[in-house]
Amino acid sequence: MKPAQPSRPASKFLFWFLIACFVFNCHDILGLGTVRPAMPSLATNALAGVVRHNLHLPQIRVHDPWILAYAPTRSYYLYTSNFGRITGVNRPGTMAYRSKDLRNWEGPLVVFVLPEGTWAANQPAWAPEVHEYKNQFYLFTTLHNTNKIIAAPPEVWRTNYMRGTVIAVSQSPEGPFTLLKTNEPVPPANFMTLDGTFYVDPTGRMRRMSWFRPP
Repeated sequence: MKPAQPSRPASKFLFWFLIACFVFNCHDILGLGTVRPAMPSLATNALAGVVRHNLHLPQIRVHDPWILAYAPTRSYYLYTSNFGRITGVNRPGTMAYRSKDLRNWEGPLVVFVLPEGTWAANQPAWAPEVHEYKNQFYLFTTLHNTNKIIAAPPEVWRTNYMRGTVIAVSQSPEGPFTLLKTNEPVPPANFMTLDGTFYVDPTGRMRRMSWFRPP
């Protein structure tokens, strides 16, 4: 018995589908976003891999995202934890996507990578925020080191390890961001904190605020 042959309409559809993929790029047809070489950034980006264009939010993997509106270029930046499988950078850090209309996005751009030799371990950075203040950009994100125990039962109900917010600075919303402090987090190192944010006190000085878990 001869194997079943595809019907003529199906064969014709497959032929024209393959032609369309070749001419228009399958990523556009399948809704995966156009893949193009890394585009020049507004600044010298820390690490730029494959940048995808025409992405919509359901196509972007995010965790605790933050959006910054940047008036000079009428652009929006969405920041989230770096995912090595997406960027090819297998270090804790922050990646960003940019948009002109909050609908169509391009990225990712790796704007911050944890350098070697800091207090933090190779564990994901959490909950990035970026704030513009006096012509500079400040990145707040939470880093960890589960190998550095700061309190353990029965002294506390649950093991506390070194975790806290760090601040990094850049001249551009696209980075690269550089840590202001490398030997410990910005909050007291003996507090297990997370999710620090930006605050300017009544005297005009920049502060940071963090949540912490009681022992």
